Amino acid sequence: MKLGLAASLALLAGCSQGNVSAPIVSTIIGRVTGADQAAEPEAALPPAAALREGAAERGIAAIRITTPNTRVNDALMAIALEDDRLTYLGRSNRTVVVRGSLMSTTHSFGFDLNSVVTGPGDPIVITMPLANWPASVTRTYQTAGLGPNGTQTTVTCTYQIEQDDVIDLFTPPIPVKRVAEHCRGDADFVNRYSVEAATGLIWDSLQWTGPEQGSMLIEVLEPFEM
Repeated sequence: MKLGLAASLALLAGCSQGNVSAPIVSTIIGRVTGADQAAEPEAALPPAAALREGAAERGIAAIRITTPNTRVNDALMAIALEDDRLTYLGRSNRTVVVRGSLMSTTHSFGFDLNSVVTGPGDPIVITMPLANWPASVTRTYQTAGLGPNGTQTTVTCTYQIEQDDVIDLFTPPIPVKRVAEHCRGDADFVNRYSVEAATGLIWDSLQWTGPEQGSMLIEVLEPFEM
């Protein structure tokens, strides 16, 4: 399976009480970027194609995230899987938790997303052919705010297939459908997904993660495989 657990956990084993130091994290990300050495915490990343090649050669499940609002650009490596929650680790101790392809938690990107609650059959969580996607889903996004539950934003989202495209980071390129997810309720926003129609696999996405942090662009560099 293509998951960075073995390499990363060997490095993390020496960390007390599960705390991860910045030098160890940057060493891990150096492997994703192909540097095989510690990367500066906020050094400019290589182009996506170079990141993809480095992750594939090393058998590391990895993603790249760009946040236009906070101007963060980072590569993250999968380090832990619990139930359907896959945790990725980046530089400066950034972490995200992804359920399927749904961004569920973010940390140290600027404004944290604490959790996302969604109902059964959410096609962004459960991979299914595009033809089987439901007409709508309802989610509640929890971000920092006053009170124990922070700020909760509940929206109902519907889907619109927009156009055909390809993901050209891979050889051969992967044909996809560009799908817009229109979400309305306590906030109004549009998420966008590049979906492999026959399987429902999502190869990149632009997802809303809160009113302050805004949307994150998530690109798969090397997919996680069981």
